[in-house]
Amino acid sequence: GVIPTDAKGTMRKPSPDKMQNFIVGTFTDTEWTELKKTTKKVKEIIETFVLEGPSRATEMANTR
Repeated sequence: GVIPTDAKGTMRKPSPDKMQNFIVGTFTDTEWTELKKTTKKVKEIIETFVLEGPSRATEMANTR
């Protein structure tokens, strides 16, 4: 999901007047860093799917 959580995992839904900016606002530096890591992993999984097949790609996607 896109709703941020606190340390205990409790969701912190933005107030209605801030919801639009929350959804379409800019990424923080931390979010950009995480997005870059995720994009790299997705690229590797797609390449694995094409070169080695769906079973290997699924295995790769389900490991951390």
